[in-house]
Amino acid sequence: MGCFIMSIDSKLIAIFGQSGCGKSTLVREFVARSSDYATPISYTTRSPRQDDRPGQYSYVSRTWIESNHSDFLLASLYGQYYATSLSDITKLLESSRNVIHEVSKENALNLAQRFVGRTKLIHLQCSEQVRIERLCRRGMSAEVIRQRQQSEYEADLDTEMSFDGHSYHFIDASGSLTTVIAMVEERIAL
Repeated sequence: MGCFIMSIDSKLIAIFGQSGCGKSTLVREFVARSSDYATPISYTTRSPRQDDRPGQYSYVSRTWIESNHSDFLLASLYGQYYATSLSDITKLLESSRNVIHEVSKENALNLAQRFVGRTKLIHLQCSEQVRIERLCRRGMSAEVIRQRQQSEYEADLDTEMSFDGHSYHFIDASGSLTTVIAMVEERIAL
């Protein structure tokens, strides 16, 4: 595993947590509020969704991701690949911008190990009621939400890991977006 040590003060903020906890919303708000923050484009094998933002994803084939995997952190979710380019992250950090990115729990730890001393791990969690309300607003059926919850619960059991030695922060994202942003900004400043 390669290790990237940046000589600048930019930070990599890895946001992770279960579906419906506000990861995408938080990343979008940070990037919209300040040019000091950027997020790399994610690559995915899934089809575009109605709520995808322009430039959020590059839709690619499984073959393309598998043939270019050496530059990517890969995550498999619901039968689809999601990938983040390490060289894209490096370029953004070298341009003195803070990088904020939504990733899987495993890839949050991978980023912390690759970008030594630069990574803040932000674990968003919210109540089940808040998650269900948010997922319903996306148009998900109760059955899909139950399946997703079970899948994420089983994945969490399979991927218990330690974030010892890394800047790890747990944040309850059940509150307002303004409150969550303030808590994240406070943790980033530490």
